Amino acid sequence: DGARNLDVLESILASPRLRLVRTQTPEEALLALVHSEFACIILDINMPGMNGVDLARLIKTRRRSQQIPIIFLTAYFLEEKDILQGYGVGAVDYLTKPINPAILKSKVAVFVDLFQATQALAKANRSLELEIIQRHNAEEELRQSNIKELKSAHEQLLAASRAKDDFLAILSHELRTPLNPILLVASDAASRLDLPAEARADFEMIRKNVELEARLIDDLLDLTSITRGKVALDRHTLDVHAVLQESIATIQDEIKQKQIALTLQLNAKNTTVFADAVRLQQIFWNLLRNAVKFTHAGGRVTVETRDSAGDSKFTLLITDTGIGMNAEEINRIFNPFSQGDHATDNGHRFGGLGLGLAISQKLIGLLGG
Repeated sequence: DGARNLDVLESILASPRLRLVRTQTPEEALLALVHSEFACIILDINMPGMNGVDLARLIKTRRRSQQIPIIFLTAYFLEEKDILQGYGVGAVDYLTKPINPAILKSKVAVFVDLFQATQALAKANRSLELEIIQRHNAEEELRQSNIKELKSAHEQLLAASRAKDDFLAILSHELRTPLNPILLVASDAASRLDLPAEARADFEMIRKNVELEARLIDDLLDLTSITRGKVALDRHTLDVHAVLQESIATIQDEIKQKQIALTLQLNAKNTTVFADAVRLQQIFWNLLRNAVKFTHAGGRVTVETRDSAGDSKFTLLITDTGIGMNAEEINRIFNPFSQGDHATDNGHRFGGLGLGLAISQKLIGLLGG
């Protein structure tokens, strides 16, 4: 933007917790994105040489910057097609000049909080990956040592693993706690009819993003609890089809958004099980969400149940027309923090920590499946 407008923006957003980087040309903006990471981008639509939409399109083509939320500024009333074009290249919001300082600060603060939470999770993930590598190296050394050294090193390894699990549990709890009030406020504001529709939509977007972060943290907590053997199961007699239908209901929005054709073939007659309803729904949700997430828009997902021949077991099959997996990926499908090459399909990351299937497999084992 122009120097005078940038001065105004900087005066509004000035804060000890923020590092503001100003650029006056698209070239300066792209160069800044090469050297630094940013929580969000505030971009004027009308610029000399290249408009904001074209610049946003360039930003979103680079993997390093494609996930950065962009707030467009404009001094003109935009046609609906122009707004849709902006959202199509990655915009998350539009603000019209003159800007309301409180609204701008509020929106930026939310993206900064999400960025910091994501960075903390990424740091924890890197620490865990390093721990896994160190554990593998230690095990290799143990195999080369004598029995006495093997026992001593193994005890040290268990201690390190327990320390890692303790660290992960504490970290996950500390990350989860500040998300609760954000989720509460965003959920309440999204349903308030006295707020403008645009504001409610913004709060709904915030709620969905916070719920996604909360789900990642909950997966970390679940993995820790399962590893420690501290998962308490509340078993009751259940109808599996009823639990399955509840799980499907939780992903209906995603199915509609991607226009996926969902086919149900609930043919099983023996649908009564003795299990934990919450954990069983968690398993179904993980499988269904994976099918929807990795299926392209307009694809198909089929959910089938059947009675296993010769025994009283219940079988669930979920098939889709998604991107699939190769043999090597299938061999490590249940490994924690493992994601296949599909994670970079067409230059787009599907997100997640690679824990859903690992947790589901362990839970199925605990439930006797």
